[in-house]
Amino acid sequence: MDAVENVHIGLLAPQTATEPHFAGFRKLLPANISLTIEGRSLAHTSRHEFAGRTDEFVARAVDFVERHKVQGLIVAGAPVTLLNPDLEARLAHAIRVPIVTAVAAAAAALKALSA
Repeated sequence: MDAVENVHIGLLAPQTATEPHFAGFRKLLPANISLTIEGRSLAHTSRHEFAGRTDEFVARAVDFVERHKVQGLIVAGAPVTLLNPDLEARLAHAIRVPIVTAVAAAAAALKALSA
């Protein structure tokens, strides 16, 4: 069997990079996958604070990918996508690495399970 290449993935979180569930997520990754998580603490009182901030999210994602040289990007936080409907399309246009949002990942999982 051929050796598997090392891959560096980025996770851009709308809250903090120290959320407890990220530790469990890291344990699921194969040894050849490295993960850089960056949190932005973008909402202080309500998830609705994410609404209408597509330009900001895209700029932060572009900066993150350039600084960390990741080969793929996870944009966590379903409210980020739900409250910025054009976010996925704008990210795909601005960033040249594969991107997945929480909403797209959940939809793909449900489809795979025929749910």
